[in-house]
Amino acid sequence: MPNFSILSSYMRAAENNNSTNSNPILMYILMGVLILGFIGFFIWSNYNNKKQQKKHSERLRSIEAGTKVITRGGIAGVVESVNLEEGSFLLKTGIEPNVTYLNFVLEAIYLSGPEADNAAKQVAAKINATNSNKPQTAVSVLEQERKEEDKQDNSSL
Repeated sequence: MPNFSILSSYMRAAENNNSTNSNPILMYILMGVLILGFIGFFIWSNYNNKKQQKKHSERLRSIEAGTKVITRGGIAGVVESVNLEEGSFLLKTGIEPNVTYLNFVLEAIYLSGPEADNAAKQVAAKINATNSNKPQTAVSVLEQERKEEDKQDNSSL
């Protein structure tokens, strides 16, 4: 059973004090600190969000022909061409002679550059290790790995 001795001592002190002796300035100071805390948190959150958006837009602008990407749908391939006016790119996927060209919007990019290359290698190794007949995408394998890492982190706590 929890010990409420501190709480009960505060309650007794509050009962003993008359409302005429209490100081409302402390209440206003506490409210001011809380309001400043909320405003500070809002500004900090907004700053971080703008920083992430800027980083994301820079990454999308850096996409050019020959960049390896993985889309949000898990399709991996090499960018053939980019149309910045339309905000789209042409993705070459598959192995010769079965090459497919797909047109995507730039926002469909999940990973690009060396990250995409490393992720594609991890996915290929994972799929080969499981020898599963079930089709898997790069994104589903990466999410499954992250869940396994989270489980290991939580079990170590």
